[in-house]
Amino acid sequence: MESQPIDISALLGDAMLQTGRWDAARARLTLRFECTRSNADGTELTDRTVEVCLDGIVALAASYDTPKPDDRPAQFEPPEDVRIGSLAPWVLPEIEAEWVSTGSTIDEETVALAARTDWFHGSLDAARDARVRLSVHLTRGEPPVPTLLWVAGAGLSFHAADGPLSLDDWATQHRAWWAAWEKEWHGEQDDEATHDGLVLIETERPPGPRYEPPDEPAFEIDPTDCPEELLEPLRDWFEALLARDWRRRAVAERNPDMTLEEQTERLRRSCLSDLFGRWGYARAVDGWWIEGRRAYVGIRGIEHTMPMPDLAAEDTESVWDLALRQREGRWYVASYSQGWPHHGSAVSLPPEAKPWLARWASGARGA
Repeated sequence: MESQPIDISALLGDAMLQTGRWDAARARLTLRFECTRSNADGTELTDRTVEVCLDGIVALAASYDTPKPDDRPAQFEPPEDVRIGSLAPWVLPEIEAEWVSTGSTIDEETVALAARTDWFHGSLDAARDARVRLSVHLTRGEPPVPTLLWVAGAGLSFHAADGPLSLDDWATQHRAWWAAWEKEWHGEQDDEATHDGLVLIETERPPGPRYEPPDEPAFEIDPTDCPEELLEPLRDWFEALLARDWRRRAVAERNPDMTLEEQTERLRRSCLSDLFGRWGYARAVDGWWIEGRRAYVGIRGIEHTMPMPDLAAEDTESVWDLALRQREGRWYVASYSQGWPHHGSAVSLPPEAKPWLARWASGARGA
């Protein structure tokens, strides 16, 4: 049995949670996943399932959160067909595990701050000294409701159809499955293979000649009653991207599950790949609220997109819905979504409600 914190998130990537068993008398939870694993030589396993057993459980809960950042937690009640009403008997149908993590501080915070948390056993206080914490993230219902099955206990063990499974063997089988998949998908091409013109490996876009986005303030908000304590991290969040100050951006959305250096490097890679060529300019607060250690701010402004082959540079009105959490007296950006009035994914406002547009030198496509 593993009794120290371990990370099995990669091994359970793309896994299906098939079923589970909660034995309250023995304080044991068993979760059975269908996993991406094969024999070490890449041949298929007859049974790809792995049972993850958690013993000495002191806390077990399911939490539910709002589908959108601007939804107020106090006004949210998860639909009955989304709630996990029982673990004994097990009532969840087979479902994709969006991701599984161990030892996550963020997930423990989520349980504490969720719009609703149902406790099957124990409490957060009982989990303070637990040696193992496991989180299974699910999405259920329409609109999708983020659901977290969270458990804290003394130890983890893993079992395959033929008996106990060591982490080393599981990792070998996981790598073998992906190697076989890549070989089948890519054929004989080993490096930077493409399929129908799509590059199938993650690459960081080289910055090349430095492109200069519009010389406008990244954060210039019209008068608002939104508290400065909420605006401060948002100012850092917007300005850091324009300045390529990855550390400042990491501080604005601090993730305690990583070191600041790890998060800074991850953000640098993301901003030079997934977010490359897009910059946001905040100009007005559409709305805000604070509920305990949770908050929301809606920001309206301009998104500038750099020119690409056959596409001119574009300035488009955009709306960012940002969810914030308070930790140790400071607010952080926890998550966000983005929409565009021109595309119908954000609310349109008349020109007279957007005086800041006149200050944008190049103009912008509104709705």
